[in-house]
Amino acid sequence: MENLTEQKNARIHKIFFIISLIPLGIYPIILLANFMSLLGHRSGNEPLSLKFAAYSFLIFSTLYPVTLIYSKTKNKQKRIIISALPLIHLFISILLFIIWMSIEDNYNC
Repeated sequence: MENLTEQKNARIHKIFFIISLIPLGIYPIILLANFMSLLGHRSGNEPLSLKFAAYSFLIFSTLYPVTLIYSKTKNKQKRIIISALPLIHLFISILLFIIWMSIEDNYNC
């Protein structure tokens, strides 16, 4: 019974890892866009909440490979929560982007 559970966990771990690799295909484009946004000119009239939301998304989405590498190197025991970290990172990145866009819409920047 325990062997079956280990096989199931190993299969879930592989599926999570494969799904986590998919965003790396477009990562160079995301990285370039993030750097352009971080280095871009600001008008100076942006509210603090908009700046915070934008920088949170830009920095967090730029660090995706770090999360992926961490989950691959630190998961010797094939724990599902560690395998799911890159997917959680993607979910939080999408959430931060939605928050950024909703704040920007509210201020009509």
